Parts: sequence; C-alpha cells; structure tokens
Amino acid sequence: KTHAKVERIEADSVVLDGGEQIYAETMVLAVEQPAASRLLGNEQPPPTARGATCLYFAAERPPVQEPILVLNGDGEGPVNNLCVPSQIAGEYAPEGQSLVSVSVIGEPTMSDAKLDNAVRAQLAQWFDAATAEWRLLRIYRIADALPAQTPRDFANLPAGPRRGAGRYV
Repeated sequence: KTHAKVERIEADSVVLDGGEQIYAETMVLAVEQPAASRLLGNEQPPPTARGATCLYFAAERPPVQEPILVLNGDGEGPVNNLCVPSQIAGEYAPEGQSLVSVSVIGEPTMSDAKLDNAVRAQLAQWFDAATAEWRLLRIYRIADALPAQTPRDFANLPAGPRRGAGRYV
C-alpha cells in the first residue's frame, strides 16, 4: 500500500495511521533509521545519520558499458559513485537514452544548479562523455540516507537485516 503512514507494527500485522490493519507473515522495513527505530520499539536513540544526495541524468550514451558501480578512488570532488541502472533494466531510462545515477555523500549546501555543474565537471574528467549534454532529471537530498559509521562501528552492526521472525530492515 503506497502513501500510507504506518502507525505501529504488531506481531503479525501493520497498523496504518487511520487504523487499517494489514496482516503479513513477512515485513520489510524500508524506511529511514529514525522511523525504523520507532516502529521496532527501540528504546535507544537511533544512530547518527549521514545524508546523501542523488542526481539522475538522461544521457544519449552511457559513460560505462558494464553494469558496474564506479567509485571515486581519489576522494576529490563531490561525486562518491556513479552507476547506469539502465544497463541492468533498460526500461528505467527515457526512451532511447541511458539513465545515469550519481551519488554525493552528505547534503551539499550549494544550490541544485551549482551542484549539477560541479558533478558534470568532475564526471567530464572521468569519462570521455558529453556530460554537458546530459539532461538532469531529478536531484534528491536525503537527510537520513545511511548511518554515520566509522570502521569501529562495523563491529557493532547487526549480523544481518533480520530483526525477528518475518521482520527485516
């Protein structure tokens, strides 16, 4: 069910804000960490979160031919990684084009236009691609995209996504 706020999770059901109850053997919580903590009844405050910004472009040609994740190995510039989802599922892209997804760690304070220009300039150095001709489709700024983690935090991570019988985060 889309566009419905979950009020609480019970043993075998989800209760929506309006009181509707949906029964399920298996539940996947695909929400930001504060919401997951609230719904799971965690008494601890959620871990500090790190934001992310995602830019999506339509391109005449993909900058890479393989279905891979391209990582920023030198740490310079705003781009953390890039992928071309349409290399896996062509229907993700506008007709006759490629969908390029670019991730930036955090929520840069610069305007969307300046961020778009900075990302294109960096990617033009990475690829022999006409990034200036790419059409910006959308920018998403996500405040609680990922938990803020240091290498030490990995020792405290849960063993997997399972949080009880039929519950996954």
